[in-house]
Amino acid sequence: MEQKKILSGILSAAVVLCSASCGAAEITRVKEAEGGLQDCGFMRFVQKFRAFASEKLTELANDWQDEGYDDEDGEALAAITEESFAGRIVISELSIDAEGDYEVCYDDDDMFGDHVIIVSGSVDGGMEDAHIAG
Repeated sequence: MEQKKILSGILSAAVVLCSASCGAAEITRVKEAEGGLQDCGFMRFVQKFRAFASEKLTELANDWQDEGYDDEDGEALAAITEESFAGRIVISELSIDAEGDYEVCYDDDDMFGDHVIIVSGSVDGGMEDAHIAG
């Protein structure tokens, strides 16, 4: 029930978040909007979904990094922790259908070569999956 309330409360903010191709300026606006949406439970929503995505995908992000992704100087990148993973992703799109199934898409901050991170589930069943696409 709490998840239903949180999702219902953020629908009014969805216009700010929904963008099929989210550029840097839009991501900045989303980050700024997150700070102003405390009252509708948006930040609890953001934290829970980021934690779920990081729990499911941090190991995969480190595998991608081990596959030859280095920084600009050719140095190996530092290991990604669940905490750092959660802090790096930013919502780029939120969709909820009439049956209550949803997908929350995140910018991957280049952890997966500019793929999108998707957390999916349902209002009644909660978060079910986190994966990369694109």
